[in-house]
Order: sequence, then C-alpha cells, then structure tokens
Amino acid sequence: ARLITTYVRVTGDFAWLQRTVGARTVLDHLRTCATHYRTLMRGSGLADYGDRNSLLEAVGTYQHEVASLNAANIWILRETAELLEHLGMPAEAAAFRQEASALVPRVQQLYVAGAGYWHCRQPDGSLVPVRHVWDFIHTLNFLHADLPPAQIEEMVSFFQRELMTPSWLAALSPLDEDTGFSLRPDHQ
Repeated sequence: ARLITTYVRVTGDFAWLQRTVGARTVLDHLRTCATHYRTLMRGSGLADYGDRNSLLEAVGTYQHEVASLNAANIWILRETAELLEHLGMPAEAAAFRQEASALVPRVQQLYVAGAGYWHCRQPDGSLVPVRHVWDFIHTLNFLHADLPPAQIEEMVSFFQRELMTPSWLAALSPLDEDTGFSLRPDHQ
C-alpha cells in the first residue's frame, strides 16, 4: 500500500489506479488491502494477527492484537481515502475516514497510560504489556496526529530510558518480562 500511495503522490499518475492487474484495478487491490484487517477481527474491534509465529517470533508475548499493525490499518484506510477523494469518490472516502477514526480509540485501549509502551490483547481479552520498539515506531509513524502530546512525551521517554543506548538499540526493553526468553541478541 505504501508503494502504491507513494508512487501516485510522486508521479501524479492517478490514472494508474484504474489500470487493470489480473481481473481488478490497482485501486480495487488497494481497497482490499485497506480493509483486509476486517477479516482478522475477533470481537474487540481490532485485528488479531496471530501468535508469535505470525509476528515477532523472538518475543513470545508479542501476539494477537498489537498496536503497531492496527495503527497501520488506520493509516492505510486514511491513505486510501485520500486517493478516493482525489478520484471524485467523496462518499467512499468519508466512509474510509470514519472507519479509521473509529479504530483510533480501540488502538489507544492497548496503551499503558503513563508508561510509554503498549499492551498486546490476547484472545481471552487479557492485556499483556510488551515493551517493544515495534509499537513505538509504528504508532508514532501512523498515529502521530492522533496521539496527545503528553502520550508522545511518555513514549519518547520510554524509548530513551529503556531502548536507546549510546551504541545500540534494544528492540525489546531489558525490563520486559519476556527478555530472558528471547532467542535473539537484539532482544536480550
């Protein structure tokens, strides 16, 4: 999706979105990509991306409903809405924007208030805190305009306090409960 939206923005070739690839247009493929998360929803209103083998195999607690990929869902809905708007489809664009806006508070439910990092929601509804750089990077990247300044400050403080070192980036905080179980050096 990012390649598609960037290509169109850089070239201005909006007609390319109507080009047929297989039996569908590029725009149809983008719509499918933007709404695929719906097939992964399990009741809370967020997509469940599966267990550790589907996500970060090195972090056993990073599984199911994660902030990073659900934030990406919001981004792609909004990006698709922008393209739809430009192509003269304001009603569909508005529906995508509304859907994206409805997901923001659901993602925010995963935030560990005051701590700067995020939970992963398990199938039973329980929340497991995971101090990982993946959520830091992607929630700031995709939701920066939706996050209150105080939350951004908490997240940056978490990054500086637990992930950043003078010569290394810890992908998983040394204070995370799963650190001792990780199989990768950058997660220990």
